[in-house]
Amino acid sequence: MMKKFVHSVCLLLIPAFAASLAIAQETFRGIVPLVTTRSEVERKLGKPNDYGRYELEEGRVYINYRETKCEAKNTSCLLCLAPTGTVLTIVIEPNTDRYIKDLELDPNFWTKANVQGDHLSGMQVYVNEKAGMFYTVNSTDGWIRSLTYEGSEETCRILWETQSKQKTIHQDR
Repeated sequence: MMKKFVHSVCLLLIPAFAASLAIAQETFRGIVPLVTTRSEVERKLGKPNDYGRYELEEGRVYINYRETKCEAKNTSCLLCLAPTGTVLTIVIEPNTDRYIKDLELDPNFWTKANVQGDHLSGMQVYVNEKAGMFYTVNSTDGWIRSLTYEGSEETCRILWETQSKQKTIHQDR
């Protein structure tokens, strides 16, 4: 009886955890990677166009979702902790020319790295893992090619703790 009560209380608290995640990281129009579902995105933005993207005032926006169940051995936050149908990443290709120097990014939070791979040669990324964001930038002139939102460290931590609590509850049954 007590186990069922605890299980019911925990199921009621999970939406509260999810709501708190929106505060834990940067969002795009209220869409939070690893939290917001496809149906919530479509309520906010409508359905994507025939190319699977949104043409918005900020630019061309791609939203990627977790489509499949993860393998039990995979513990990646982006691949496994969020439920199927949840936003994994939001990629924005800006409509206007913006340059990384104009953003005055705080070096205490942002790290710069060169991108590896033939199709991305000449690119750099500026990453803020804590916020779950990164800019992809042309390395010669600093022109911002895209901004990507993904799960923040805090969102991953909360999801991990929530999942661990759920496993404990199911094991206690």
